[in-house]
Amino acid sequence: MAIQLTPHGHLVPYAAELALLPDAVARDLTARAAQSSADLLSWLGTRALTQPLPTAGVFWREWARTYFARLSREPARVGSLPVPDPGEVAERVLGAPPLPGGEYLTPDVLTRLWAELDARVLLAAGGHAGGVGGWLHEQNPVWNQVGRVMFHLAENKRDPAWPFAFLATYTHRISDQARPQHLPLGRALQEYAGGNQRSALVALLAPVERGAARSPFLRERVDSQRIFQPQRWTPREAHRFLSEVSALEDSGVQVRLPDWWRGGRPDRPTVSVTVGGRPAWVWTLCWTSSSRSRWAANP
Repeated sequence: MAIQLTPHGHLVPYAAELALLPDAVARDLTARAAQSSADLLSWLGTRALTQPLPTAGVFWREWARTYFARLSREPARVGSLPVPDPGEVAERVLGAPPLPGGEYLTPDVLTRLWAELDARVLLAAGGHAGGVGGWLHEQNPVWNQVGRVMFHLAENKRDPAWPFAFLATYTHRISDQARPQHLPLGRALQEYAGGNQRSALVALLAPVERGAARSPFLRERVDSQRIFQPQRWTPREAHRFLSEVSALEDSGVQVRLPDWWRGGRPDRPTVSVTVGGRPAWVWTLCWTSSSRSRWAANP
């Protein structure tokens, strides 16, 4: 099982199964465990997210991943990050697979290991020049995606009247393949409904509020709460949104756009005019900052 829980609640390598792991993984696991249980959990939840691990390793990695998912949403609370509610902790214990030392697994042990991991991350991230965010990015950039809002603009060519679709999502977790998993932004109102999740919801929506302060188009949708719903858009609405993408990204909102919007600018259709066999003018359709189009002539 590679990882064993001792009677005193510490995580150590399980020598009987350690040889079954790839050499590099076995070395890293042993080195981290030699430092502390918190170092081992930190490694499992960052550097070893995609490493092949047996059942026990996966169980402990899931606990570490739960910690880092919450830390990504509330980095300012490092050192005092709340442990999941007692019901969830008890469910983890009851649902645990066969583990070496599993007879010593209790809610108190999981809670203590969470606190030790939190203290370890505080020590490591507190001295990092980039703070918690910079430290997380250094350990595994994927954690910087959790708790981030993303605006998606897509084409719907089958509907000439409403040829665009908009959806706001947020990254709520990291998959087993270490990929960000998105949910509609409206789901955040349900996920963070509990009283101890209020600060996480405020942190999640902060970039949206900053963007709304700079984008009249977004402000309209925030005030009407349409931002929490999928929307069909006309070309005019899509163009207003595209003209304000830079302000939204500067506010911390991620934006995913159709492929034809390259580098934050649309394709520029051109019309060539030939007179007497020689090209005379090339007319280019340009987008202006005032959200109107114009034709520019280039000799």
